[in-house]
Amino acid sequence: MRIQDSVLDCIAFLYQLDDTPVGTAFIIGVPVDPSEKGKSVFVYLVTAKHVALRIQGKPFTVIVNGKDGERKRINCGKNNKWVYHMTDSSVDAAITSDPFDDASELDIKCLPFLDMVATPEKIQSLGIGIGDAIFSVGLFARYRETIRNWPIVRTGSIAMMPTEKVPIEIEDGKKVDADIYLIEARSVGGISGSPVFVRPTSQAWLATLSREFLILGLMQGHWDLKYYQDLLPTVDGDGSSGKGVNTGIAYVVPAYRILEILMCPEFETDRKKIRTEKGIQIA
Repeated sequence: MRIQDSVLDCIAFLYQLDDTPVGTAFIIGVPVDPSEKGKSVFVYLVTAKHVALRIQGKPFTVIVNGKDGERKRINCGKNNKWVYHMTDSSVDAAITSDPFDDASELDIKCLPFLDMVATPEKIQSLGIGIGDAIFSVGLFARYRETIRNWPIVRTGSIAMMPTEKVPIEIEDGKKVDADIYLIEARSVGGISGSPVFVRPTSQAWLATLSREFLILGLMQGHWDLKYYQDLLPTVDGDGSSGKGVNTGIAYVVPAYRILEILMCPEFETDRKKIRTEKGIQIA
């Protein structure tokens, strides 16, 4: 399965100012004028909530590639705000508005999130389910680039799509019930926050051929059997703890839960203000 290079350009690495890797983020865009898709977009950075909490209220660095072929460091202040799900604290996803003051020298692209999000309706109509191929793109914390960002790609398949909440372990050992998908793919430290894509294989999907793949969700963690005694999955750290045995089953925050954050009143108000200033009316 060949991954398009344009997908890699949507990936950003998150670091603390002391150059400690924190996780992966991906860049998405929402059209300023829906009638002119792709011409001008609101830009957002998406990552896992447990990643954002590590840098919330602290200066941090977003690393992306530049058009000159070298990686660029965008230093973000401690006042940079991450927005989480308003009503469900178990949703391990976070979004911040455009951290790139000037992207003219950056070699980045935005995922058209509204078109690519795997909503429950699309999942049903396109027959997305167990066995469909997936891939994630993110930071491999054990490899430190010196010139250019090189995301890694992990491949696998959907292993389970529960219709009920699943008990998981989040930061500080807290246990919650959350909406997640299970995938047959190893999640490692640094890849938390990575986008997970699905390539449906149903005849319904093949008949549309609208897109090669959709965004299934966001990589949250893996099912870690701590010496085969603890049966709760855990969020990924920096890959150095070695606390247990990685079963090879990772779990994913559904993309539609990320969409709920993106459509929260705070972001909607900001978009409405800018659209009003530009004289754009939304039906």
